[in-house]
Amino acid sequence: RAVIAVSRSVREELAHFYGLDGARIPVVYNGVDPAVYHPERRNEWRLQVRREFGISADAPTLLFVGAFERKGLRYVIEAMRLIPDSRARLLVVGRGMGSGWSAIAAGAGVTDRVVFAGHHADTERFFAAADLFVMPTLYEPFGMVIAEAMASGLPVITSRLAGAAELIDHKVDGVLLDEPPDPAAIAREITLLLREPEQAREMGRLALSKVEHYSWDYVVRETEAVYARALDGQGVRA
Repeated sequence: RAVIAVSRSVREELAHFYGLDGARIPVVYNGVDPAVYHPERRNEWRLQVRREFGISADAPTLLFVGAFERKGLRYVIEAMRLIPDSRARLLVVGRGMGSGWSAIAAGAGVTDRVVFAGHHADTERFFAAADLFVMPTLYEPFGMVIAEAMASGLPVITSRLAGAAELIDHKVDGVLLDEPPDPAAIAREITLLLREPEQAREMGRLALSKVEHYSWDYVVRETEAVYARALDGQGVRA
């Protein structure tokens, strides 16, 4: 009677590839826990995480979280050499296949500007330590880390290919990239936000305001509503 999708883009894929009726695919976005991901966590973790990974307190810090290949880490690394502010650091959390990522950073001439932190479950610490979140993903059904970054009050730079991009108004509460594999475009957007810190802070504040509506309580409420309509024999319309 219904198939729940985590984004409108997934709804379109289900309709296209599986022949489902798009009108019977309601969208319920993934939620975020505001008690875990919130700007107030900066006071708790910001300086500690930076000290742990050798990043100075005043260094503009970009954060990447996730699987390296699909989420576009290569393009962020290549963008680092195009960012004029030599203090800028890229903090990378997650795993990639193989061991060639340090070589990619070396090839781009940014070994000293990229910090590979490895895999960590407590990602809220890293959001608290960062100034911007960057993820030019090549494909993303939703993208939990995007919502978590927004809930942490960070400006987000991501691609329109992420399902969570549907929560973002371009240049208002985030930045949406049309072409993820474009280091020059990524560097341009990062540089603009680093040069306009007040604009970046306002973008982060608006991002927090936007994603506050998508707590896990919202997910439960909307999911229960879909089940209730299906069990009542009502037509479930998206």
